[in-house]
Amino acid sequence: DGRTLADYNIQKETTIHVTYTFIETGICGNNAKWKLYKNGFLDITGSGAMADYTMSDLPPWYKYREDITKISFIDGITTIGKLAFKDCTNLITAQIPSTVTDIGNEAFMNCESLDNIVIPDTTTDIGINAFYGCSGMKTVRFGDQLTYIGQKAFYHCSSLERITLPDSFSNLGSSIFEECTSLKNVVFSRNQTRIDSKAFYGCTSLASITLYKNVTSVGPQAFENT
Repeated sequence: DGRTLADYNIQKETTIHVTYTFIETGICGNNAKWKLYKNGFLDITGSGAMADYTMSDLPPWYKYREDITKISFIDGITTIGKLAFKDCTNLITAQIPSTVTDIGNEAFMNCESLDNIVIPDTTTDIGINAFYGCSGMKTVRFGDQLTYIGQKAFYHCSSLERITLPDSFSNLGSSIFEECTSLKNVVFSRNQTRIDSKAFYGCTSLASITLYKNVTSVGPQAFENT
């Protein structure tokens, strides 16, 4: 109602309990549920894999995509579904739990306000276009069990400045970091063997890369326009 705590003469020892009203709730997997609150928080609870979605069968919260600012998952969720949070353009924070092993194709595509992401150590696969167009993402931390990143997974993450790939990772697919125009520094895995075509195409700020002796193949246009 516009009043501050001072208007209520509340003492500092007072505990205030705030209850947010939810907008809608439902099922998003065999054992997973979702609830969206009026403050823009989307909670994913339960266990196991989230459902995968398609362009003809988008997630039930898609109609609220511009209202979502934060996503929290409970430990127990193992897979983030395909297209799960596509086009949530005002999403700032997504807290991925330590139980997630797979991030589906296009899961966070075009989440342009997402400013950082931490991939847990349990995650082995990041799908195709998973973070495509997350232009506000400044940092990404990869877990130490990561073995696969799909094509164009971080395409046009134009605010990303530094990447360090874990030693569990060996093959960098095509166009994964294409058009990351703020990217300045890349440290490759010690077990890196291959860098595919256009992996860093158009990374115009790239100033430093650290490669190790296991790299035997660098694909066409891998570092073109850098």
